[in-house]
Amino acid sequence: MSLSVAKVDVTCPHCGATQKEPPSAVSTFCRSCSEHFEIGMRRQIASARPKKPQREVHCYRCGADHEVSRSARSTLCPTCNAGIELCDMDFSANASRPVDIRGKLRVRKGAHLNNSLIICTDARIEGQVTGTLLCEHHLELLGSGKLSFKATAETTLVGHKATIELVYPLKTKSLEVNGCLTGQIFCTGTVRIHKGAILRGSLEARSLAVDRGGICEAFTKIVSSPTPPQAPTKID
Repeated sequence: MSLSVAKVDVTCPHCGATQKEPPSAVSTFCRSCSEHFEIGMRRQIASARPKKPQREVHCYRCGADHEVSRSARSTLCPTCNAGIELCDMDFSANASRPVDIRGKLRVRKGAHLNNSLIICTDARIEGQVTGTLLCEHHLELLGSGKLSFKATAETTLVGHKATIELVYPLKTKSLEVNGCLTGQIFCTGTVRIHKGAILRGSLEARSLAVDRGGICEAFTKIVSSPTPPQAPTKID
């Protein structure tokens, strides 16, 4: 048994006559004047469909931006063909591999992630990281010990139980210290040292706030325009 498809009215642009055509038709001949004309129903249907939500992805290899579907799990930069994963990564064991994601990175206690360039949206570091860590948004330092990575982040938080020594400079827009942090810090915003927290080393920032019970033992320089901490748009 065949099912009939309801036809729709179309109007001939040449003589004005109306006739029935299938909704999937693209063009037809007028039954009154025999002229050929396009219906364009398919194009109308396609244009009426809502566009899939997009997200913008920045490539730090070449500096180009492109859009992908929000449901995509990975993408290739159309300019330099670099692979970018649009997902979270969680390391609970030692690993030495490139990480270029637009998601959350977690390195658990006892794990060590080693690579020359590690890129993510947010990072939660409980273990060890070696290399250059480029964090688009939020960085949490929750472990203890000496960390051998160059870090750039928009916001940085040092956890309550953390006792951290940074081998290389940390560049950030804001910093909250709840534990003990030693290192060279460049901050374009405010550094906040909470009660019971300690900051040592050197600090260059726009402003510094120390809560009652907090300690700042760092050589401190307050400047109106500190060294820019934002992530580079391109990695050479």
